[in-house]
Amino acid sequence: SELIISASILKERIANPLKAPTITPGITPWYSTKEQAMSKSRELHALSFPTYDDANIIDEGMRAIFPFWCVPEDTKILTKTGWKYYTQLRIGEDVLTTNPKTLLTEWQPVQEIAEFDYDNELMVIPAKGKDIKFTPNHRWLVINSHSTEPKIKRGYELTDTYDMIPRALPHQFPYYTVLSPRLSAILGWVVSEGYLVTPKKQNPYFIIYQSRFNYIDEIEAATGTKAKPRSKANDLDNMVIRVSAKDSAEILEVYSGKDSLPSLVSQLSRESAEAMFRAILLGEGNFEKAYNGTDIDKWFQKPGPVSEAFQMIAVLLGKAITVGKRSGQELDVIYFINNRQPYQAKQCRRIRKEHYTGKV
Repeated sequence: SELIISASILKERIANPLKAPTITPGITPWYSTKEQAMSKSRELHALSFPTYDDANIIDEGMRAIFPFWCVPEDTKILTKTGWKYYTQLRIGEDVLTTNPKTLLTEWQPVQEIAEFDYDNELMVIPAKGKDIKFTPNHRWLVINSHSTEPKIKRGYELTDTYDMIPRALPHQFPYYTVLSPRLSAILGWVVSEGYLVTPKKQNPYFIIYQSRFNYIDEIEAATGTKAKPRSKANDLDNMVIRVSAKDSAEILEVYSGKDSLPSLVSQLSRESAEAMFRAILLGEGNFEKAYNGTDIDKWFQKPGPVSEAFQMIAVLLGKAITVGKRSGQELDVIYFINNRQPYQAKQCRRIRKEHYTGKV
């Protein structure tokens, strides 16, 4: 009945936008709430569309029933194949979402892709790496300094410092896994410190390079093979570990190259994801001591599927990260954040406004 009522209101509104729709007896509470939503939508829509042609009348009516929440077109969303712009998405494609009831992240299919022209102010939360920009009516899942119980708030309702946006939530991992933790660790070492060998007369196999002073024991334990010097002539400290043909074949059943890594990551169990994360982190990580003695964890990688897969693993494991660029180099730098807030939440501090013209 609600759908029928909504359709009738829309029809009447389009036919005569200046006339208030008839109130159906018996639904006053419902109508009062809906009318508030319609009024707010029309107010924000009028700011975006000053001209009032037929297309905008219909568009306004649809927005009155389906209120909109938007971000700029350069915002990306995490899919099972990596980060994507909205123009790269397909209806039905799985994207990472947060369940506000359980506070778990989970994969859910895209149901609709809405695109609007926008010429107005955005709200901006300053953040290292990339500022967070959104329309004033964008909805956020927030906690606050007095309660970790989640709430949904619009952008214009956010309170400076008091409200916080969670950015490190646990994930609903699958019960199955395409690779065991041991094989996941081996593949993690391969994509960060090795490559695939494809001899003509033998089965393909992976090799891993590592300094004898780093993690040789851990890699030997995972592969079950002994490390050997890469060169007997002049580089005795640089070691090579060959992965067995059996393990290589099992990995190659689900791994077809670095481009397939993000999709593979989404099919790992928690234990396997943790094993791969550790291997990739140790292979390309950098651990420093800050002036106050606190560890600073950073990870470097060329932009591409390995970097995106590692970012995905970190997010799924509930780690807060920010991604930047290494000065003077074409390298992604992933920083791990530890701010001691629940869920590594981002405080809504120093919120400002910024004019934006473009798609949302």
